[in-house]
Amino acid sequence: MKRKMILPILFVSMIALAGGCSKRKGNSDASSLDTTINQDGYEAGASIPSDTDKNKELQTNTDTEVQAALFPAYQLANGVRRYGFIDAAGMFVIEPAFTSAKDFSDDRAVVRDTEQTLVIDTEGNTVFRSAFDIEPFQNGAAIISQIVEDKYLKGFINTEGDIIIPPIYEKADGFNEDGSALVSPERGIYERIDKSGKVQESCKLEEKYSNVIEFRDGYIVYSDFNSMNIGVVDYKGKQIIKPNYSGIKYLGDDLFAVYALTDESFVPEYARPAALFNCSGEQLTGFRYYDISEFNEGFASVTDNKYTYFINEKGEAVKELPKFAGRGTLKFVGNDIIKAEIDRDLIYQQKDNAILWQNDRTQILASNLQVKANKVKLNKYVTVYYPVIEGLDAGVQKRVNAKLHDLFTQGRLDTEEEDYLSAEDDFAAKLQKNLIIIRKTGYDYYFGAAHGMPIRQYYYIDRTTGNFYELSDLFRKDSDYESRINSILSNQIEEELEKDDTMFFTDSFQGIREDQDFILTGDSIILYFTPMEIAAYAEGFPEFTIPFEKIKDIIDTDGAFWNAFKK
Repeated sequence: MKRKMILPILFVSMIALAGGCSKRKGNSDASSLDTTINQDGYEAGASIPSDTDKNKELQTNTDTEVQAALFPAYQLANGVRRYGFIDAAGMFVIEPAFTSAKDFSDDRAVVRDTEQTLVIDTEGNTVFRSAFDIEPFQNGAAIISQIVEDKYLKGFINTEGDIIIPPIYEKADGFNEDGSALVSPERGIYERIDKSGKVQESCKLEEKYSNVIEFRDGYIVYSDFNSMNIGVVDYKGKQIIKPNYSGIKYLGDDLFAVYALTDESFVPEYARPAALFNCSGEQLTGFRYYDISEFNEGFASVTDNKYTYFINEKGEAVKELPKFAGRGTLKFVGNDIIKAEIDRDLIYQQKDNAILWQNDRTQILASNLQVKANKVKLNKYVTVYYPVIEGLDAGVQKRVNAKLHDLFTQGRLDTEEEDYLSAEDDFAAKLQKNLIIIRKTGYDYYFGAAHGMPIRQYYYIDRTTGNFYELSDLFRKDSDYESRINSILSNQIEEELEKDDTMFFTDSFQGIREDQDFILTGDSIILYFTPMEIAAYAEGFPEFTIPFEKIKDIIDTDGAFWNAFKK
């Protein structure tokens, strides 16, 4: 867009906003540098722009074919997801090396690499990096964040990684196609700026709208000071939805998910139905849709007890489009390509149901030994993935898999939605010599609780015999290993209790349990306890390492358990 066209278009845009709903068009989702992060959180190669740089036109990629060419996908590495990008043929073109990845827009993607947030191009080259958040690109610019004098402020970079506006705003929204963006430099003040940061329009809102929950597309979702109910105004202070609701989420396309007031305030929004409202404050549907996603290409996804499916902007189910068994979100990411994130699985599928790519949960332990994952969906909020081992002796395999099924599903089969429990169980597997080690992980959260309870359990299985080993199997029968272990742990816990910042409970340790949790390493055994068992929740899983050398006199070195992972 030529510079001389910006003001006329902006004028038309402001008239449209003043008159009612105005659809914003653009990206709805929003060379490699070997540099380090400086004290401000930015890479040393990123510079604050000069006045000349500020006047550079934002580069907007209108080639949607290019933008849709690459899609984030992952592979498992030692049970951990590593993200890269695949093409439309389902082949990795940017290798999985990131801990998380967002969709490409403007030929740029935001990824996470351990403690850094990166912007990469379609070749995988790093364009920009920061210790703080970076939002997806929209019309040639992305919002960056930085802590400045104890304030979390926002600014903008362009697709080349140049900082075009430094972080000076308390709130910021992405740039429109007309080259303008809405920002808030301070409480209650909202401005429309151009790409150089020049203010084109400024509005001051009443104090009652200052408790802001969300600010996007010119809409402000706020909490009323008196009632604590949620409402919506635009950046000029025009009331869109009165504060008569328990929650509101902006969905894009001038539409909102609105949650009714309820006596069951402990139930989180994702477990309650929402109604669809438009930007005129009109209610388009009843309060019947769960897990409403943001609108993309005119569609959003919702869930019921069994499926995730599309609705249109009128809130009507779109029966012509695919639906997916399970709970999650759907969105279009290319020409007729659907990105489905269902029960922690990722699927890319065409409208005609042809699958382009789907994550494989199979874990290869050896050339003829693998562990697959079966899913049990007990209700909308409880999902269990349990291991199924392949490659063992037929009789052993049947017995082992039956026991694993019971271990993973016991205590889950009777759960119902009315229990107000959200639970996610999964696993990772590895082979240590002749010992198959299954690590079960999960997280139980009862609605309304201050926090959930993480789950971590290990199962040790003999590859040849199928025996499940316990701690006692590691020691000689006449060793009285419990007393020896208890003495060692008591001393270590006493050392923890003497620390000024200790989180351990006094007199909480009364000895190891018969089913004591433990982890095996090459040269030691780690005994661990569940959160709140002997220490505060914040301590996590307290661990105590005992080298084998320290207890070698009581280890049964001729026993099956020892030899399974040592010989």
